[in-house]
Amino acid sequence: MFDKQQRLCLNFLEKVKENRQKIFSDVEKTDPDLYFALRTKINSAKQDVYLRLYDLSWFQNLWASTQPLFEKKDLSYSEKQKLVDWYDNFLKLWEFSCFGKSLISEEKRILDDMLLTNEKWEENVKRMEDKFLKMKVELDKKLENLKKEEE
Repeated sequence: MFDKQQRLCLNFLEKVKENRQKIFSDVEKTDPDLYFALRTKINSAKQDVYLRLYDLSWFQNLWASTQPLFEKKDLSYSEKQKLVDWYDNFLKLWEFSCFGKSLISEEKRILDDMLLTNEKWEENVKRMEDKFLKMKVELDKKLENLKKEEE
């Protein structure tokens, strides 16, 4: 059977798989950001913003679904660190995508903080949520400006 590390890895991969399935579901259900991204002029600034908004939403959902794995009380510090490493390696695949290094390094820093200071868990979660909200507001403003330019 699987040892604790393997089960943890499988749990993490299952969360990634669930979130990947969301992409297919969003195409079928026509998520607004994805809908407009797929139906906007290819390689346009407007398409880029819609795709960024969708990616941001996807990462936010991934974050929310994997967060309980980090909260498990039966995990040792080294097991949690391994989980952070897997999460970090997954995010590094996106390093040169629309989010770039800043979101990944900020998220890694926040995850490291969470591991080191469990008593500040709520504060760190709030910081992460604030980061997502800030990025969404910035992207919404950019999209609004692009819409005004087209008029």
